[in-house]
Amino acid sequence: MTPLVSVIIPTIHRAQLVLRALEGVFGQTMREIEAMFIVDGHDSATLQALGSIGDPRLRVKALSTGVGCAGARNVGVGEARGRWIAFLDDDDEWFPGSSKSNCRPPNSARVPAPSCRAA
Repeated sequence: MTPLVSVIIPTIHRAQLVLRALEGVFGQTMREIEAMFIVDGHDSATLQALGSIGDPRLRVKALSTGVGCAGARNVGVGEARGRWIAFLDDDDEWFPGSSKSNCRPPNSARVPAPSCRAA
């Protein structure tokens, strides 16, 4: 499955929060979605928590050294497979239907729509 939306979630030392963020992403009605966690430096507890999830829509990239939140987001954008990019902080969550209203592609736009990534 090629995702329509890639949700980029930078994290570090938040093993107790990442599963809630992930649950919100995977709880969407949109099925063509991937969750891309960027672990910003050494964090075995978060990697272990994410490693316990057996969903192919989950992708994890562990960085050997921290690059900061903005740098981690940029890494995620570079790794994303979706046509559209969404950002989510590791301590936030999407409620059901969030992706439908927040990630509605402007397919019928008559003028170019701003986006974080050109397809």
